[in-house]
Amino acid sequence: CMWLNGALYVAAPPHILRFTDTDGDGVADKEEIWFDGKTLTGCANDLHGPYRGPDGYIYWTKGAFAKQEHTLPDGKTFGTRAAHIFRATPDGKNIEPVMTGGMDNPVDLVFTPGGDIVFSTTFFQHPAGGKRDGLVHAIESTAHTGSIGDGKIAVIDVRDIVRIRTGERGVDAL
Repeated sequence: CMWLNGALYVAAPPHILRFTDTDGDGVADKEEIWFDGKTLTGCANDLHGPYRGPDGYIYWTKGAFAKQEHTLPDGKTFGTRAAHIFRATPDGKNIEPVMTGGMDNPVDLVFTPGGDIVFSTTFFQHPAGGKRDGLVHAIESTAHTGSIGDGKIAVIDVRDIVRIRTGERGVDAL
């Protein structure tokens, strides 16, 4: 849950609810659906959050593969079955995907002092050899300009690391 501008925001999949004390008695007397995720798969990866972003937006994650459709600020419909990190303005408008795909079930996220997203995810890769969960620094949020040449991010297993200057390998090279 998250406290913001006199209201408590709570994840209650498939929704994010907002509870507000409108008469100042210390008891929330207004409950509303701030975000409607519309789908509930029952496997605990439908929705996580909310999280307050340094840019004033509210962020949350969607990990389920159930199809969701949302209206973007430009009026276009965005339909997806992929995992996402979303954000919207505190009034619940201007929903937009921040990051999509490349992970399953993003669970938690925080922001670096520079505003980059770091998030945890389950099933970062298909479970094999004891590997499954991941902690990801999402540089995409700051690398994106919308222009050709923004580049791509590849996520691969690293077998070894070599520090060129000293020849050190593995953890010693970090």
